[in-house]
Amino acid sequence: MQRFVLAAAFMLGLSSANAQTSKIDNTHDLYEACQNDASPTRSLCAGYIMGVGDMMFGLGLVYKLKPDAAVLLPFAICGELSHAAMAQAFMNWAKANPQKWEDDKLFGVMSALSENWPCK
Repeated sequence: MQRFVLAAAFMLGLSSANAQTSKIDNTHDLYEACQNDASPTRSLCAGYIMGVGDMMFGLGLVYKLKPDAAVLLPFAICGELSHAAMAQAFMNWAKANPQKWEDDKLFGVMSALSENWPCK
C-alpha cells in the first residue's frame, strides 16, 4: 500500500510539473516566466536556460578541442560565464527582440547565448 501511495504521489507531481512546463512554449512565455519572481515558473525558467547553456558550453569545449568541427559553431558558446549571466543575457536579448517572441524557447535561448558568447 505504501508503494502505491508513493507511486501515486510521484505521478501526481509529474503531471503537475508537465502542466506548468506546457505553458512555456515560446520565447515570450519563457521571458514572462523569468520576470515573475513570485511564480513557480521562475525556477523552470532558470533551469531551462541553465540546461541549454550548459549543453552549448559543452559543445564549445568540444569545438576548442577540434576546431575542424565548425558544424558545432551555431550551437556552441565559449568563454567565462555563469548561470546568472546566461539568464540575464536571455532576458536582455528577449526584451530587445520582441519580433522573435513567437520562436520556440530553445531558439530564443540559443540565440541570446550565442550572441553573447560566440566561439571564434
